[in-house]
Amino acid sequence: MKLVILFLIGGVLSIASVNAQKVDREAALKKAVETERAFSKTSETKGTRDSFLEFIAEDGILFRPTAVNGKKWLQDHPPPPSPTRSWLSWQPNFA
Repeated sequence: MKLVILFLIGGVLSIASVNAQKVDREAALKKAVETERAFSKTSETKGTRDSFLEFIAEDGILFRPTAVNGKKWLQDHPPPPSPTRSWLSWQPNFA
């Protein structure tokens, strides 16, 4: 009987820990959409390269042509002189 009670307690505790780890998906999606819109707006004002430099994660990857640390590569390779600045503009349709 004690063994059954211990298994029941263990089961209840494991279920409680799983529920405690649930992520608020709606909030995560909303944050992702807001970040995409902010990236697009920054691209329009600062240009594509500077927007990527501002938003890329510390461990983000670019392919040049092989995978490299994106933030480090962007910092180590200044943009070529250009009379015009490139920009991206988009918005997420769904998440």
